[in-house]
Amino acid sequence: MDRIILLTGDDGVGKDTVAEMLRESIKNTHVTNIKSSCVRLYNELVGVNWNNLSGAEKRIHRPVFSNLCEGIKVTLGKEVFAERTVNTIYNCPDKNTLFIIPDLRFIEEYNVFNNHFDITLVEVKRTEGSLIKDNLNDYIDFKLDNSGDKQDTQSEVDRFLEVFEF
Repeated sequence: MDRIILLTGDDGVGKDTVAEMLRESIKNTHVTNIKSSCVRLYNELVGVNWNNLSGAEKRIHRPVFSNLCEGIKVTLGKEVFAERTVNTIYNCPDKNTLFIIPDLRFIEEYNVFNNHFDITLVEVKRTEGSLIKDNLNDYIDFKLDNSGDKQDTQSEVDRFLEVFEF
């Protein structure tokens, strides 16, 4: 069974930054960060790369992005984007790839991944309190503090890797 790291957390807490640090820190394994299929679809339809948008640009795009994703989920089911991402993972030619998914938000998505893979759920936080939805708190394996500078975050990433032996 494939091993997957899922990152969850509020908007703007640094999930993509943590995903990139994880990718760079894990040795002797091919590691790929994969955005949800809604982000990939939005990038394709709108002609932007979500990862390259500044915080201000994301705030401009977010209402359209949210409406698109919600409309698709209403039509095709809440699990649609997680199921598409699972298919992407299964179709990966390198079966030794460790996937990091930096944008898990909902219990339906968690359940899809949990049914297919050995998963580790990491909450990325900047402050106490959280807007994590749908009782994901019950499934969090590790809380990663991203309230300091990049060195502090790297130390947290290293602590995670040590605890979970990646």
